[in-house]
Amino acid sequence: MTTDGKEPAACREYEMLMMAKIDGEISAEDDARLSAHMTGCAACAKAYRQYAGIAEATNRVQLKKVAPEQWDIYWNNVSNRMERSVAWAIVAAGVLGLVTYGVFALLVRLVMSESVGWCIKAGIIVLVTGMTLLFASVAREKMALRKTDKYRGVRR
Repeated sequence: MTTDGKEPAACREYEMLMMAKIDGEISAEDDARLSAHMTGCAACAKAYRQYAGIAEATNRVQLKKVAPEQWDIYWNNVSNRMERSVAWAIVAAGVLGLVTYGVFALLVRLVMSESVGWCIKAGIIVLVTGMTLLFASVAREKMALRKTDKYRGVRR
């Protein structure tokens, strides 16, 4: 490595040897070459110390031990959330079905009624058709975005 921040090709090769040494996968011959290079290249010696420090820090990281009671609480919460999600989906489907039937029945009565003028009937049909298309478009877009939403699951 040079003082201007650019790596010569030789230093890139030694950087790979540094990784092999840190991982304990370096041959004695390559280890000797790396040591000789780092003796004359302060930037590579510094980089090696930094890489070794990072490796040491990551090796000290341990997973937290979780008590079995905590796992029970976790899985109960997961089950509760799943059950409630299914229940809300069923409720939403029922409400949507009833509202759809109600709107359809109202439209049939209005369109079949002889006391309502054809202009109002046409307006109602156009309005309902537009609202239906708008609802379908928004629902389709939300479903498509749900797959790629990078903020999904982010809590404030």
